Amino acid sequence: MLSSSTSLCADGLLNRIRQEVREPAQNILPEETNRSERQDSDRWWDEEETEAEDSFRSFVGEVVLMGFTSPFWAPRVYLRDDYVLDGYFFRYPYQADQFGLMAIGKSPATDKNLRSWSVRLDAEYGESFDTTARIGGHAVLQSTSRWGIDGGFDHRTENLTPGTRDQLWTGDFNITYRFAQSEAIQYRTGLGFNWLADQVGSEFGFNFTYATDWLPREPWVISAEIDLGALGHATLFHGRVTAGIQLRAVEVYTGYDYYGVGNVDMSNLVSGIRLWY
Repeated sequence: MLSSSTSLCADGLLNRIRQEVREPAQNILPEETNRSERQDSDRWWDEEETEAEDSFRSFVGEVVLMGFTSPFWAPRVYLRDDYVLDGYFFRYPYQADQFGLMAIGKSPATDKNLRSWSVRLDAEYGESFDTTARIGGHAVLQSTSRWGIDGGFDHRTENLTPGTRDQLWTGDFNITYRFAQSEAIQYRTGLGFNWLADQVGSEFGFNFTYATDWLPREPWVISAEIDLGALGHATLFHGRVTAGIQLRAVEVYTGYDYYGVGNVDMSNLVSGIRLWY
């Protein structure tokens, strides 16, 4: 049960997350600072630029743009994914002693183990080894068309004083696209929303997700994910990486999960079970 005493929750991490999400940030700069910045900006635009400076800035801009977009085009280049051949899924990684999760250029017509879709379900426990913990679930649906969905939830609890506990729910939901794939590595990205729910109500915000699964050799499965976005009035960053061992259709994994909302950071070690189907 959530404690009815607001004072007991005032200094808790979960209550600080509520404040970050529901209270607008105050980012007003002093007038003198704003005036100085405007003057510096005016001087910048008044300066004459030489042709050499223009060329150099153009080069730097191209380098920055390539670096910024490299998480999207570099995997395609590395995996030689030209979008010509379709990819189909085994029921689970390394099924029938096959390499990885997918077969590129084959189909169910030639291999009865292949399917046009893949589903995996996670159930995990996260422990921060202080006052907070969480129980969560996550689902990922992928298809041969490369489109899919993923979403998850976490029930977060915090022990404040003996017999007093705070709690809330967080999660996200995304429409994804698998932009690079091979038999052993898949990259996906997508857009969706984050959410928070407690006894007061619910809050939502935009989410961008980027994730990869790497199956280097049987029985190992390495998964990583980054979420960037907003939740109410606060920014949100979520990152995680796990390493698992595949036992037929079941993966047992462990790893690290970081969850930051505004100025509040929560991290925990995770362990869980993943079912592939």
